[in-house]
Amino acid sequence: SILRGILTEVDVSVVLSSSWKLNPNSQAFVKEKVCDFIDITPNISVVILDPTQRRGVEINSWLRVHPEVEKYAILDDTGWFFEHQLPNLFKTKGAIGLTKEIAEKVIKHFNV
Repeated sequence: SILRGILTEVDVSVVLSSSWKLNPNSQAFVKEKVCDFIDITPNISVVILDPTQRRGVEINSWLRVHPEVEKYAILDDTGWFFEHQLPNLFKTKGAIGLTKEIAEKVIKHFNV
């Protein structure tokens, strides 16, 4: 897969932040068919003023607990993130997913 290609090029770990994290069967599918991941972001179930920022809040929460993470990449098909997260966002298209072009940008992001 294209994601596995990224993982062979850069020394990174995967943290699952998508809605797939909410279902143990989905988590198992990701681990078996896509890639292993080391953790999942917290599920923020509180009311957020702007619900489109929910995933950004969840990623911020995870990063606060892991201050050792200096660089990260978000692979997502939404734009539901904070402005300070956008340099780390590599937006995919829902119907297409991760492309080789996006993968090259991710690899470059980590190798700079």
